[in-house]
Amino acid sequence: MGNINGRVTGLNKTTFDALEKVNVSTNRTGVLSADAAKELSQAILKDGKIDTAEEDLLIELTQDKSRLVSVSSADSAPNQVTFGTAKGNAKNILLETLAPRKKIEEMIDNGAQGFKDLTKVYSRSPADAKRVVDILVSKAGKAWDASSLGNRYEPLRTFIATAYSGVNALEGQANTDGRNMLHEALKQVDQNVGDRIPDVFYNWVRPGGVI
Repeated sequence: MGNINGRVTGLNKTTFDALEKVNVSTNRTGVLSADAAKELSQAILKDGKIDTAEEDLLIELTQDKSRLVSVSSADSAPNQVTFGTAKGNAKNILLETLAPRKKIEEMIDNGAQGFKDLTKVYSRSPADAKRVVDILVSKAGKAWDASSLGNRYEPLRTFIATAYSGVNALEGQANTDGRNMLHEALKQVDQNVGDRIPDVFYNWVRPGGVI
């Protein structure tokens, strides 16, 4: 997972100014409301992209652990604000900013290359990993719903084969992360349907192979 340390540095002026405005509006309590999260999201996306410092900010603010995040501007004499990690709807808004559901679904639908890209998102932070797995479970669940003994479970088998061809082309830690991602999602689907998916269909994708 990425380097999560409670600090963000080099934040551009537009986003830092939005963060400072939110800070003032909340009497510097460091608590992000849903409305404040929307303002921050709009500032981040104003130029149509998310830069490295903005990505770091979103990752830091969307962690499950309650902690303070110190944010510094990119000015030659940096200004600084402190916020707590986001909760509830505010967190959901920031997660959608960092990793839009539509974009994740497009990766899943983009064959082997899409699963390579998806692994990068999964590996970025624990919050991203959970979001990716949740969406993967939904997609894989639909493949299982379309599968039957009559079609030899072809939809699910094709889904797994396509995903695995992507993650298995990765090397080192990325390969391990990709296989963990896929196994975690498929195991969750199996649990959701009452353990009706034969373990042999997916157990082999985990790092180390079949349990």
